[in-house]
Amino acid sequence: MDRVCSAWFGKGFKDQVAVPLWAQRIVVAWLSKAEWDQVTVYLFSDQHKLQRYALNRISAWRSRLGNELPLAVASTADLVRCKLMDETGAWGTDELRLLYGMALVRFVNLISERKTKSVKLPLKFLAQEVNIPDWIVELRHQLTHKKMPHISDCRRGCSYVLDWLQRAYWSRQMENSLREDSELEEDKEETDEDDQEEENKVDITEQKLEPKHAENGEEQDVSAAGDSKGNKELEGHLEKAQRQKELYERTRELLVSYQQEQFKVLEKFRHLPQAIKAWNNLSPPVQCILDELKGITSANREAVLDALLDNGFLIPTFEQLAVLQIEYEDEQTEVQRGEGTDPESHKNVDFSDMVVPKPFSHFWQPLLRGLHSKMFTQALIERMLFELPALGSSGVRCTYILRWTVELIVANTKTGQNARRFSADQWEARKNWGLFNCSASLDWIHVVESCLGSACWASPQLLQVPGS
Repeated sequence: MDRVCSAWFGKGFKDQVAVPLWAQRIVVAWLSKAEWDQVTVYLFSDQHKLQRYALNRISAWRSRLGNELPLAVASTADLVRCKLMDETGAWGTDELRLLYGMALVRFVNLISERKTKSVKLPLKFLAQEVNIPDWIVELRHQLTHKKMPHISDCRRGCSYVLDWLQRAYWSRQMENSLREDSELEEDKEETDEDDQEEENKVDITEQKLEPKHAENGEEQDVSAAGDSKGNKELEGHLEKAQRQKELYERTRELLVSYQQEQFKVLEKFRHLPQAIKAWNNLSPPVQCILDELKGITSANREAVLDALLDNGFLIPTFEQLAVLQIEYEDEQTEVQRGEGTDPESHKNVDFSDMVVPKPFSHFWQPLLRGLHSKMFTQALIERMLFELPALGSSGVRCTYILRWTVELIVANTKTGQNARRFSADQWEARKNWGLFNCSASLDWIHVVESCLGSACWASPQLLQVPGS
């Protein structure tokens, strides 16, 4: 992944953190760090006026840097401009498809533009390394070689790529900006005493000149007041982003610790049935992890959801599946060793038997059961429903997002007519979770609305799952 990120973000991407701040002096097109941060916030604002202002600033940067403008900045500007032109309603469908198409093709091509000069890798693999789904690459292929896709597909691709750019590039730049501010403040504290005398001399000189420039001072005060308001708003965004990052990173650390504790149990008993029984009896370390995660959830639920749905946690890696003796075949079907596989296409998948493989489900049940509440579990289900349209119909991530969605719906269904429609596997999963006796009842109407609002190939089958 590092090699692809280096090709996309520039040669020095990986080494930026290691280089001392004083050595990072380069010529840039933006006037100051404040202007960069302002453009970052405005680009992803809901107000068209602010977005146009950000695009005008990027146009100015482009005139200064030419082809040296960061590729991610150029792609973001192209895609935001497409959305603005679309929302004005002044352009026809064919014109919009061409605009979206050019911006999306450029984005995908730029991922591999630098790296493929030295390493020949298929574009699909390069995209997977930076978490860009196959359907984006296929959309680019259609735009380039086949019949032009529907305008709704172009809009969906644009929204996904903009979200990817915000997470993978702009948010990282803002985090680096906060880190630099912290380092600069430390340097400033060390030199404050040395500079105090010079500041006093400057203050005396300014006092002598004050009567002469009183009117100019009043104008500067008005300008400073306006800048101060904008800076406070920007600082609020930066502080919120920094707090979100800290909680997200801490959550990942706790999830890694949880995995280590669970694997210790598996290593001790060596047989899955015995390990599953031990997992259900929370050890003191796991209980401490769970208690801290509950605190983070109450402070910022989104940070916990982001971490849980990262690859390597609720979305397993191939190594994790191998340890739990779960085989994954043909990118759509995974079974426990010793069972048969049925390589059917997604159109023929039977959702009545779709649940998370038992070992993996039991591995995470203690943590998810401990975090269970109406707000958290419902937010987790809705987050997975929202992500499904961008995942296509194959791959580990798509498979496990679907399976966790179905299993959590089943686990939270109370007794009644819906529960009687469960398959044998779903009945067993529901019994293992034991959540149906919990007082927390999900808002099923809102769950259905979320499913309809994020329509994809799986939506009709999901709506038929008992409970939903």
